[in-house]
Amino acid sequence: MDYALCKAAQHNMEGITRAVTFYDINCQYNKHLRVWVDQSQFLEMVPELTIIPGIGLWHMHGHQDSCYVQYVSNFIEGIGQIDGEIMETLWARLNLISPTALGMSSPHRQECLDFQMNDSNFCKMICMKRTLCHKYKQAKNCIAESEKAFNRLNEAAPANLKTEWLANERIAQSSRINDPAGDGCLRDKYQEGEKEIELRLLEQGNAHNAAPSWRSVVTWISMGLAIEEAQIALLIEV
Repeated sequence: MDYALCKAAQHNMEGITRAVTFYDINCQYNKHLRVWVDQSQFLEMVPELTIIPGIGLWHMHGHQDSCYVQYVSNFIEGIGQIDGEIMETLWARLNLISPTALGMSSPHRQECLDFQMNDSNFCKMICMKRTLCHKYKQAKNCIAESEKAFNRLNEAAPANLKTEWLANERIAQSSRINDPAGDGCLRDKYQEGEKEIELRLLEQGNAHNAAPSWRSVVTWISMGLAIEEAQIALLIEV
C-alpha cells in the first residue's frame, strides 16, 4: 500500500498540492504514513503534498462513531458522495460458485476463481457506459431533491444559528488537515446519541411540567428511530 500510494502521488501531480485518499483502515494507516515514508530508503513523497484521509461509507459503518465525522466523505470539503467502492460487494457473486471450488485442487481452484473474476470485470467494462449514465441521472434527481430539502431547512433556521453553524464548519475544515480528531464541533454533535437526546427532551418536559402526552411523544419518536435502525440492519443482513 505504501509503494502504490507513493507512486500514484508522483504520477501527473504537477501543481497539485492536495489529495484525498480512501482506504478502509485509513484511521490507522494514515497516522504514521509520513514517518514510514521518510524512514524508508525506497519510498518518497513530495513534502508539499497534503494528504487528507477518508474512509468509504461501505466500510465506515464497521468503525467507531468517532471515525464518522473525521473520515466520512460527506464532511470532507469538495468531496461529498463517492461511488465505486465495490470490491467486497463482488464477493457475493463468488459465493455462488464457491461450493463447486471446494473439491478442487489448489491450482484448479485458483483458475476457476480467476475465470469468474475476469468474467465479472469484463461484464462491468461492457456495461460501464450504461451504468454510469444511469447513476448520473439518479445523481441529478437526488441533487434536486436535496436542494429542496436544504432550502426548506435554511429558510426555517434562525439567522444567528446559521452564522454559528458556518463558523463551526470553517473551524472543523481548517483543523481537519493537521488534526482530523480536532473537529470536535462536529464530533460532539454526532456523538450525542439517541438516548441522550431522549433524556434531554424528557428533562425539559419535566422542568416545564409538561403533560404526559408530551413525554409519550418523546418516547414514541425514540422508538420510531430505533425501528428505523433495525430496518436498516435487517436490509444489510438481507
